[in-house]
This record gives sequence, C-alpha cells and structure tokens, in this order.
Amino acid sequence: MATDKLAAVYTGTPPDVCVCDQALRIMPNGDWVIIFMTGGDTEPRKENYIALCRSTDKGQSWGDKETVLKFDDKACTLSEVYAHEDQVRVHVTVHDGNFGHWENFTITSKDSGKTWEDPVPFEPMPKRAFIRNLYASTWGTWYLPFHSYVPVPDEPDEETETDAATEGEAEAEGEAKAESDADVESAPEPEVDLDVSPLEDGSHQRAHVGVLMSDDQGETWTASEVTGPIAGWAENNVVELSDETLVMLIRADGTGNLQRSTSSDKGNTWSEPEGLEIPNPSSKFRMHRLSDGRIVLVHNPNVLHGVRNPLAVWMTDDDMRQWRFKKVICDMEGQLQYPDGFVDEEAGRVHIAFDHNRNTLMYLATNLPDVMGFKLK
Repeated sequence: MATDKLAAVYTGTPPDVCVCDQALRIMPNGDWVIIFMTGGDTEPRKENYIALCRSTDKGQSWGDKETVLKFDDKACTLSEVYAHEDQVRVHVTVHDGNFGHWENFTITSKDSGKTWEDPVPFEPMPKRAFIRNLYASTWGTWYLPFHSYVPVPDEPDEETETDAATEGEAEAEGEAKAESDADVESAPEPEVDLDVSPLEDGSHQRAHVGVLMSDDQGETWTASEVTGPIAGWAENNVVELSDETLVMLIRADGTGNLQRSTSSDKGNTWSEPEGLEIPNPSSKFRMHRLSDGRIVLVHNPNVLHGVRNPLAVWMTDDDMRQWRFKKVICDMEGQLQYPDGFVDEEAGRVHIAFDHNRNTLMYLATNLPDVMGFKLK
C-alpha cells in the first residue's frame, strides 16, 4: 500500500502572495492540474487572478505557475472546475476587488488547460453567486450547488398569525384592509442594487443555497428552489444517498458545525438547513461519493471559528448516519485550508490540494480504508 505524500507545489511571493481556492483535476490528456487563485497580499483584492500548476507524472512533480485569467482593473476568483470529454470548464467570479460589480463567467479550454477561450457570461446565475463542486448523479443529472447573495423576498411568517382570532374578527380585519388599500397606493418593492458588494449591504450574512440542474451534460441549466438563509460563505456540496435522496452539506459561519439540507425530488426543492454534529471552523470542505455508495468528507474537524486545523478524511458507509472512519491527514502548524481534489477508486487513494496559510499551495495523497462494510470495487 502506498504511503501518504505531502508536497509544496507553489509558494506565493510579492506581488502574488495570496494562494487560495484551489481545485485539483485530471485533464482530458491525463495531466493533473491545480487551478487556484493568486495575486495580491490577500483576498479579496483587485490584484487577485487565476493560475495553475501542472503535473505530467501524476503528482510526483509540479511545473511552474501558468496564468489562466487575469485583468488589469478587476479581480477574478475561482469558483469551480470540471473536465468533460475533451473540454475543461472553469467557473469564475469577476468583481471590483471587494465583490462589488460581481459577475459570473465561464472560460473553456479544448487543449487540457494550455490555452483558454475568452470569458463568457454565465447566464443561469449571472451575479452575486458562487458555483460549487459538480456532482454527476447515477441517474444522469448533473448538479452544480450554488450559494447566492441576491436577496430573496421574505416568506410570510405563519407563527405570527393569531390562531385565536374568530372568523368575525378576521373578516372585519380583511374589510378594513381592503378599504385602506383602496385609499392608498401600494408602496413599490424596494430595488436592490446588485452592483453593490454583499459585504457592504449585509446580504453576505443571508446566503441562499440551491442547485443548478442539467440533463444535457451542462449545455443548459435549471435552478432549483432555494433554502436558507445561511450566514457567510455557504460553500455547499451535494451527494446522493442509496435511496436517491440528495444531501447538501453547508458551511455555516459562526455555528461551529456543518449544516444539512435534503431533497427527495431529485433536487427541485430543499429542506430547511439543520445543524449536524460535524465540526467545522467556518471553512470550505469537499465531499465525494464512491461507486460503492461510501461517502468521503475532506474537512477541518474543529469547532473553533477560524482555526482550520487539522485536515482530516472521514468516511461513511451507511448514508451518513455514522462516520466510522476518521483519519487526520495533516496537522502541521498553521491554517490548512480549502481542500479539494478527486478520488482514484482503483488505487484506493484520495488526492487533495489545499493552501497553507493562504500562501503555499500544497498537494497531499492518502489511502482510503477498506476496513468498513465493504471494500472498494
């Protein structure tokens, strides 16, 4: 059995100090690439841009940084990357350096990330939303989780209705309201300026989450109903259970734990998020579903807000009822942030990219267990 491997891929230096939001993917030609955000001293900054490092020997060594997308007067942030057939698609957010004038685009490569076409607006979710990790279901539908900062009108609060009101009282209230409405014009709905940063207008604390769904392998997308709100960057992931229920795990800043929402109608609607006993320090995580039904969670199991250490792999073989395998894969000093990658089921390995202290891009490979209810196929 192979041993764990940990290697530094790239370290930021001025003026490109920041390293963040990495995604490790296998390209159509077999190369491995880690696409990530760099530029500036931190994020968000107008200097942020997207770059990649490439491995032609399956992670044994890594090449120099290559620029993927960079603007002189705007920031761009990585949202999601997936490869399908001979194309690679990258979802990016473009903004003014503080998430103002936030717009979403995709860029496409037809030569495994060596060259890129011009950015194209992502019409299904054009503004103030992050697209997260693609999940391809066993029934063929593709799902792109999203967390959106476009305000959603509040639904009526049923608990404020007076159950004790008599029929006569309710009727009298209705007549009075009708007379009032006849005399006074209805106030217009307040307009929301979608060019303002959600960090400035408060909507950053009211994320709504859902999924985009595609039955034609990403040619067209339909949005689900949303659920929430969730405080902060929700950074949600989706997988399916054995009964085809979809489960969404959600980062919920300040709660100390992940939250969970489920869909029993193939992603069209989602339950109200509920807290789980899965520690999370307000940080991004990554889920994978294996072909035999096991689910892998790569995350920081720590309830302390902002303490993104250690980095661990958990696994369940009973539809998330229990996480019977838990392995710390890295606990070196510092912040071990935003893990992402893929699982090689044939080799029984999980390959992960993460950033160390927002400055060094790291690659890690570790073994999956075969000691649970069943072994890898």
